[in-house]
Amino acid sequence: MPPKKSSDYSKGFIPINRKFFDHTFWKEKRTFSKSEAWLDLIASARFEESKATELIGGRLVSWTKGQLPVSLRYLSERWMWSKSKVDGFLKLLEGEAMVVRKDVNGQTILTLCNYGFYNQKGQQKGHLTNSETSSSEEVKDSKKEIEGTAAGQREDKTNKVNKEKECVGINASTHTPVDESMFKAFTGWIQKNAVNVSKMKEPFTIDQYLQLRKKIPNRVTVQELLLKMHNWKPLLQKNNSAYLTILNWSRNDYNQSKAVNAKREIVL
Repeated sequence: MPPKKSSDYSKGFIPINRKFFDHTFWKEKRTFSKSEAWLDLIASARFEESKATELIGGRLVSWTKGQLPVSLRYLSERWMWSKSKVDGFLKLLEGEAMVVRKDVNGQTILTLCNYGFYNQKGQQKGHLTNSETSSSEEVKDSKKEIEGTAAGQREDKTNKVNKEKECVGINASTHTPVDESMFKAFTGWIQKNAVNVSKMKEPFTIDQYLQLRKKIPNRVTVQELLLKMHNWKPLLQKNNSAYLTILNWSRNDYNQSKAVNAKREIVL
């Protein structure tokens, strides 16, 4: 039988029993790869319908399905990364509209925007139907885990709506015709005026464009940054993501402006 094409691997799913994350292999002390770190977040997020509440740092903190409390220190120790690397990875996930960080009572709550994609009810049921090795006990446990109570499902539906509001633009259904039209004009402007930006390995997605409008609402500022990026010769060799690059350049411009203003105050 010939090997499958690479595109075939994006179809279907591979169910992983949660007991896998208690196995010695997974718990082995090591430096995590990005894929392992992402899988760890998915596995660590709350999968139950009900809300969880714990006392963290002397304060009550609550989170729901698809969320988990995190800190740079905790993740750096868990993944054996530096805090700056953890922060950079979380920023990367935010840039890809995969997570949202939110401060709740002084504790960072991480929302996995596409958690439902990795924990779909239909996928679990399909696995149980097709698996010839699942015991009846495992089937019952899985059904309890996925289906939950009717009340829990109603609560989860409310939580899902709230989290979708935080994760703006993660699904095609959240893109309005106006959003799509503006994104088309945005990418058209880039192809005409900042062609090098359009050639980057990770060009802007519509989700990133929607977030960019929130982070940098001034259109002229965005265009000036894009032109700077286009004119910077090492751009394509040193940078991959158009979205993360423009955010970094925006922060650098802000910090430089702040430093100049501070010097002026000292002189005066």
